[in-house]
Amino acid sequence: MQTTRQGSGPPLVLVHGLGARRESWRPLLAGLTPTREVVAMDLPGHGATPPLDGDLTFDRLVDALQQHLVDEGLNEADLVGSSMGARMVLELARQGVGRHVVALDPGGFWNAAEKAVFGASVQASFVLVNALRPALPVLAGTAAGRTALLPQFTPRPWAVPAPVALSDLQAIATTPELFSTLRALLDSGPQLGGPTPGRVVLGWGRRDRVTLPRQAARAAAAFLALPGVVAYAVPWLVRPRSVPLDARGLPLLAAGTAALLWCVRDFYMAGRGTLAPWAPPERLVVIGLYRFSRNPMYVSVLLILVGWVRSHRWDSGCTPVPLPSPSTCGCAWARNAGSRVPTARSGLCTQPRSRAGSVSLQCFAGSHASRRLARVSPW
Repeated sequence: MQTTRQGSGPPLVLVHGLGARRESWRPLLAGLTPTREVVAMDLPGHGATPPLDGDLTFDRLVDALQQHLVDEGLNEADLVGSSMGARMVLELARQGVGRHVVALDPGGFWNAAEKAVFGASVQASFVLVNALRPALPVLAGTAAGRTALLPQFTPRPWAVPAPVALSDLQAIATTPELFSTLRALLDSGPQLGGPTPGRVVLGWGRRDRVTLPRQAARAAAAFLALPGVVAYAVPWLVRPRSVPLDARGLPLLAAGTAALLWCVRDFYMAGRGTLAPWAPPERLVVIGLYRFSRNPMYVSVLLILVGWVRSHRWDSGCTPVPLPSPSTCGCAWARNAGSRVPTARSGLCTQPRSRAGSVSLQCFAGSHASRRLARVSPW
């Protein structure tokens, strides 16, 4: 890949989007080069880099970029990508390549309808730009021409400087693999999430018409462990506020959390999928805890839930009330079990059938005890 390096400091790799080239980053270089060594390259089939041999797929583009970073000694550099390039750096980070990642308007987090609209509208724009290629210098020099050609790619096309607009339009018109790369992008599955070597920053333009801002929530969900909602958020929200915590459940919580994180990592790295229904795994996971159980993630969540139960002193929520006889509770016959269900407001009791000549009393304190009694009593 044709690559340029400018500035000094820790390396910062810039990856352009579909139909662009390394010069697309030129307006940002003055603010980056004083503190970073900025590395920009032309992706295969873009700019001065020749196309890849054979059938083009999105995975092959990512593999080619990864190999180039390794060859250039940049496999641990910070990565910044825009549009298709943003999706590529997210995929690299998911595979453990790079360090911190900034992804600006990444693709791949669309639903079926959004994907279809994206493909049709972008292809129409590319066809129009290629048809008007001889007149691009004139059109890019006028506000009306920029407004007609760039409304999908910028919210204020008339305000884009003429040289910048002409450079971007000519990049689209001269990209040899433009339509094949678009097809490869559309044929790829949804963008996967997962653990990354460093921080991930996802950025969206509020008025982006290509990758819509509402896709940001899906991107955030793809890089979060969804079982955490069941294992932590729900138990914390429904926990009884009046029941004190107990440290006896912490070992189970810790063990379940460790097993869950292990499973999530194997799920992402080996299965190449997410826990989200719109991005299921592509491969069967047979490593780690999956060697011993087909549902280790469910077991981990169940272990965490048991830990939550053990972390509360449930016995302190029910105080036995000694009663001299069942009659003091004013018991009434229960239809379902033949036991006596009390109606007294101060305490609730049952009189079960005698076992071995003895009768035991169970007392429940609290306003909700009558509703729990039918479920708790074994008689």
